[in-house]
Order: sequence, then structure tokens, then C-alpha cells
Amino acid sequence: MRRLRTAAGEPPYRVIAKGVNRPHQTVHDAFAKSSYKQHNGLPPLDLAIAIATHLGGDEKEWREWWQDAATPATEPPPPPRLSWWKRRAAIVGTVAVLVTVGGAITAATLRSRGSGRRGDVLDPADSARSCNITRLG
Repeated sequence: MRRLRTAAGEPPYRVIAKGVNRPHQTVHDAFAKSSYKQHNGLPPLDLAIAIATHLGGDEKEWREWWQDAATPATEPPPPPRLSWWKRRAAIVGTVAVLVTVGGAITAATLRSRGSGRRGDVLDPADSARSCNITRLG
């Protein structure tokens, strides 16, 4: 209906209301989707057709459009979104796994740089020497 109103030069709601012999607030509400809860946000059929024909629309076309729009959708609604704490738990779990895997990779890398004997512990001083780091003081 908004496109029809635009195509008709955007007449004020009061002008449309006089043309369809309805209160201007009723006409205004017909253009506001949230005003009508009983028909999926649609104004009553008789009001929609009266406004559409006043603005130059075809009555049969608008009747079919309204009936199609008023029919509930047959597709299921989208799945509910997880609550914030479930999303947070999933993120924390993922981070924990990544940290564990990273630690295992680091440990394996450090072990492979050692002498190859199991239980070998790296000396921090050796690491500093290999990186050419000198102790100050």
C-alpha cells in the first residue's frame, strides 16, 4: 500500500481518509504494520481494498494479495538462537581446546629440540645463549 500511496503522489492520510470515508487515524494505522496483530500485521480486508482502490489499485489484485499475505506461512520458524551463556560456554570450551592443543604442540617441539632422551629438561641459560641474549648486571 505504501507503493500505491507513493505512486499517487503521497497524499496525506486525512485526504485518503476522506476518500474512503474512514477516520484519518484508521487510515494511518493501516499503513503501520504493528497496528493490526490479528491478521499478521495487515489491516482488515475491507479497509485495505478501500484504500487500495482509492489510490488507483485493482480491487481483485489487492484482494488476492491480502489473502495470500494473511495466510500463515507453511515453513517452520527459524531455530531458536542459543542463549548468551550457552554461546559463551561454547566459546570458552573452544578456547580451552585450542590452548591445550597449542601446549601439546609446544611441548612436543621443545622435546624434539632436546637431546632426544625422555625427561630431558631444557636449561633457560642454554636458550638464552642460543639466542645471543646476554644478562645485564
